[in-house]
Amino acid sequence: MDLRYDRVPFPTGFTRESRHDHSHEHHEAASSGQAAERQTENPQPEHSCHGSAGHGGSMVFHVGNRETILFGFWTTSTTTSLVLSCLIVFIIAVGYEALKCYREWLKKCYKKRQEGGSDRGGTTATQLAPAPTLIDAYSSPLSPVVLSGVGAGAGADQSQNQRPPLTTRVPWLAPIHWYQTLLHMLQVTISFLLMLIFMTFNVWLCIAVVMGAGVGYFIFFARSENVSDHCN
Repeated sequence: MDLRYDRVPFPTGFTRESRHDHSHEHHEAASSGQAAERQTENPQPEHSCHGSAGHGGSMVFHVGNRETILFGFWTTSTTTSLVLSCLIVFIIAVGYEALKCYREWLKKCYKKRQEGGSDRGGTTATQLAPAPTLIDAYSSPLSPVVLSGVGAGAGADQSQNQRPPLTTRVPWLAPIHWYQTLLHMLQVTISFLLMLIFMTFNVWLCIAVVMGAGVGYFIFFARSENVSDHCN
């Protein structure tokens, strides 16, 4: 008679907890292994480097022929395209200095026109009163009433000629002021575009901006007495 029998462990609370802990540890180990495998298959960098001006460049001065200038369609990928872009930037910088010189020339011409108009008014008033002749000296003198009337009329005409025009009294209505305002807006726009081109930190583009500004100042401001700022 065989007295052996299969020993079946009686399920208790302790055995259930130990089995649950063991299965939980096994599940965590499998999860960590799968995560390590996925990280090995698809490695990702911890930090992404964002370039300046949207073209992957760094915020330091550099040389190269791959640049994106101001717009998405203005890109350079070869040395020839970079040289042409530098030439365009050079012309823009020269035109910027020419625009500043043109604005100063307009201001001087308008000032001279105002001064010449006042001088012409005084000359006209002087020409209205003729110089005395020899016949007037021997002619009979006029009465004091007539003399006072003539003097009052001359004074009224002179005061009317010396009255400034409406555009001088209200300068915001002058057409030249509107024109100068539009030119000022254009000048500010070009100055900011040149600044953004310089902020690409490409050495060749920066040299084109500086050389264009220098050549433009050398050509257009040879006789200028004012030293304007460099921002606008």
